[in-house]
Amino acid sequence: MIEWIFLIALLVSVTCAISGVFLVLRRDSLLGDSISHSILLGIALVFLIFESRDPLLMTVGGAIAGVVTALLSKFLSSRLPIDTSLGVVFSSFFALGVIIISFTARNVDLDPSCVLYGNLELLPFDTIGEIPKAFLRSLALFFLVLGFLLVFWRVLLVSSFDEVLTKALGINPKVVYYVFVCLISVVTVLFFEMVGSILVIGMLVTPAACSLLLTTRLNTVFLFSIAISIISTILGVKLSLSIDAPVAAGIATAGLILFLIVLFFAPKNGVFSKFIERLLTRYRIATEDLLADLYRQTEKGFYVTPKSSISRFLIPGLKLRGLLEGSSQGGFSLTKKGHDAGALVIRKHRLFESFLEQEIGLPPDHLHEISEKVEHFITEKSESELRESIKSEKDPHGKVIP
Repeated sequence: MIEWIFLIALLVSVTCAISGVFLVLRRDSLLGDSISHSILLGIALVFLIFESRDPLLMTVGGAIAGVVTALLSKFLSSRLPIDTSLGVVFSSFFALGVIIISFTARNVDLDPSCVLYGNLELLPFDTIGEIPKAFLRSLALFFLVLGFLLVFWRVLLVSSFDEVLTKALGINPKVVYYVFVCLISVVTVLFFEMVGSILVIGMLVTPAACSLLLTTRLNTVFLFSIAISIISTILGVKLSLSIDAPVAAGIATAGLILFLIVLFFAPKNGVFSKFIERLLTRYRIATEDLLADLYRQTEKGFYVTPKSSISRFLIPGLKLRGLLEGSSQGGFSLTKKGHDAGALVIRKHRLFESFLEQEIGLPPDHLHEISEKVEHFITEKSESELRESIKSEKDPHGKVIP
């Protein structure tokens, strides 16, 4: 039985992961959350009207509820912010769905608690032969979603990033939008019984959010999303079985843990990598400022700089890189390599000052402060372009450009 639980959970996670990539790319994660709540009203109304739990009827009811949610939200967004309109619609639909389910659950076996975390643990008992029906439904939906994405890949890609280009290609972006809404609605409806309408949004959004912190290539985003969903399922099932908790909640919790790890430790976009990058940038700027100051002193004829005028923190690094020489007793001075590095900073500074005066027309007393900030971010290519555009050998203050 545990094997079937794992296989069903795996199919649910992977299907949600590949469905959620375009949801996140289109910045419609809140819409996915709204649909996952609003479908409850569609399912409840289907049960109330037809007194049936037929998966096809509930899928249709949930899909209609999802589309109505999107339509109402778009209508209200002309008068209210989109997040406000989504909040009003999905909270109202969800509340009505809970009331209807609570009312009907008095006479039939319809548990309102399944709305929160599903009923994944009991699904292997409902079988066709020896195969659980939930596994067959999940497998069919996986191939349906995969086929949809493969067929409409380019349409979804273009419409997610450029609505004007979509129209120019003869594609109606509204049709693409509502077809995609129907797909998300079908996914959430069919997985409603398995993981609940609340936790399904975590499975839709979290893998894609993790992947976009790791890469920006769309193909790689899909691969990372699938890998993260598989890891979340393995960890989540083990966690839930070890503490006797709902499997869906365990998978969502594992996804949260993976997201936090990626958020803090992603190589390029992680919190720690960004923090280290900022520290290194500040260190580089401080070093360049010091080299520029020392170069200016050599221009005045002061070749030895007392230690008191140099940051103690920067001295070891500068000496290690061969930019600085001397001792704490006699002071420090630039080496040949340090002199060239200082001249490079000064050259960028004075070239940019000349550019500001000649091309923009700023007065001389407004040039230094701006150039002192920009000089640290002028690339070699930009420096060459500045050198070509600036014909003068001196800056606006009359100083020679190195």
